[in-house]
Amino acid sequence: MHRERGQKKLDDLRANKAHIQSQIDAAKQLKYEALEEYKKEKNQVDAVVQRMIDEDREMGRIQH
Repeated sequence: MHRERGQKKLDDLRANKAHIQSQIDAAKQLKYEALEEYKKEKNQVDAVVQRMIDEDREMGRIQH
C-alpha cells in the first residue's frame, strides 16, 4: 500500500513535469513566432523609410 502511494506520487510528479515542460515549449514557440513577426515588420518599415530617403534625395537632385 505504501509502495503504491509512492508510485502514484511519482507518477503524478512526472505528469506534472511533462505538463510544465509542454507549457515551456509552447511559450518558447510563441516567443520565436513573435520575434519572426517583429523582424518581418521591421524589414517592411525599414524598406518604407529607405524609399522615403531615396525619394527625398531624388527630389533634391531635381530641384537643384
